[in-house]
Amino acid sequence: MGFLDDVKNQQAAKKTAKSGQPVEQVESMRPPHVQAVAPGLEMMAAGMGAFARRLAAVLPDIQASYDLAIYGRLTGLRQSGYRFATTPDLKLQLSFTCKSSETVEFSTTSRETCDRILDELIQARLKVRYLSHADWKFIFSVAPVVPVSIELEPHESDSVARLTLKNLDHIGTQTERLRPDELDENPLEQLKHCVLRKPDQFKEQIAMRQHERDQQLAVETQDSNYADALGRIKELFGLRSKE
Repeated sequence: MGFLDDVKNQQAAKKTAKSGQPVEQVESMRPPHVQAVAPGLEMMAAGMGAFARRLAAVLPDIQASYDLAIYGRLTGLRQSGYRFATTPDLKLQLSFTCKSSETVEFSTTSRETCDRILDELIQARLKVRYLSHADWKFIFSVAPVVPVSIELEPHESDSVARLTLKNLDHIGTQTERLRPDELDENPLEQLKHCVLRKPDQFKEQIAMRQHERDQQLAVETQDSNYADALGRIKELFGLRSKE
């Protein structure tokens, strides 16, 4: 029995105990836009879960570095604490921590820059302290601990999945949209490469897919505009012929 089977059985037992409804019934009650991405998300859940378990068991020596704007750099951080979680509404999260023993310190004399950097670091869930001196010098101290997560979930209304990368290759959050046909082994393998800090073309592939979607949308819009124009011409000539 695989990881996904275990998860489904546990969810079915909990749901049946609470509502008396089998898990198949609950799944059939999902909105159509969620059902569209459910098979892909379930496949991703199985793959990401197995990957997280292997990482936790083997604990490979993977190091990461992060730039802190132009002011400093966290280096020599080692990855650990791999965890995977999923919920009945198909929200997936693979998380881990990058940390070392070298605290980074830097300073700025701009209050505006201080506020911006502080906001960015706090939003990224980094532990940061700063001191304000009378001469308008702000000294930052950033702990060498970076929480990282890869999250997948159905979109609120569209038939796509939202992929959210938090502090994966840089400090901050990156969000992408994946269609049902894009939820396959390819992005799963590319995400694994990202976690292992191996060279990959994940971002380039996402950009290419977005370009293809934009081109397709442009063609569809052009065809629609042409059809509308043709309809108006036919309507115009039809009216004139009646006159």
